Amino acid sequence: MPHLNFGHLLTDLFLYVLYPATVLAVFLGLIVMLILAIWGGNWSRGTYRRATGALLPLVVLVILVATDSAAIQSWAARVSGIRPLIQLLIGAIVGLALMELGRQLRRSGSVGANAVFAMFVSALLAFLLWSVMGGVLAHLHLLLLGFLVACGLHLIFRGLSEDASKNRPATTAS
Repeated sequence: MPHLNFGHLLTDLFLYVLYPATVLAVFLGLIVMLILAIWGGNWSRGTYRRATGALLPLVVLVILVATDSAAIQSWAARVSGIRPLIQLLIGAIVGLALMELGRQLRRSGSVGANAVFAMFVSALLAFLLWSVMGGVLAHLHLLLLGFLVACGLHLIFRGLSEDASKNRPATTAS
């Protein structure tokens, strides 16, 4: 039956090619956001603060990786016990909250707010790395799906925070 073979081929394509490519794209997107958060600001103000904020979750990741893997598996079992719709909603709520908080932090323009933004982006990257290294990504699919869909919808409808001075119409002296 050729249609069954084609179905298996598509399933394999999505599972073994597109899913890892999606996870890799999320990794790369977070790394790019992290680099822009650190070096995208004013060089004379807060570069070290932003870099510290970005490195702190990665230092915590090193300690988490060194912890007992039984604790990680216990946590994964608890997450797996949550109903799928609730997992999806938790991921969406966390995604929306972090996107809006990041938008507000970037808009404020303060040195500390930009460092906190860099720390949040780095924490997302560290969490994703930890879930892959701990082997619990399979238990987080619905959380990650809710998170990514909510973040994507936030970007579509709210956009990125932009400098207000760039959005003002030019005035001409008459």
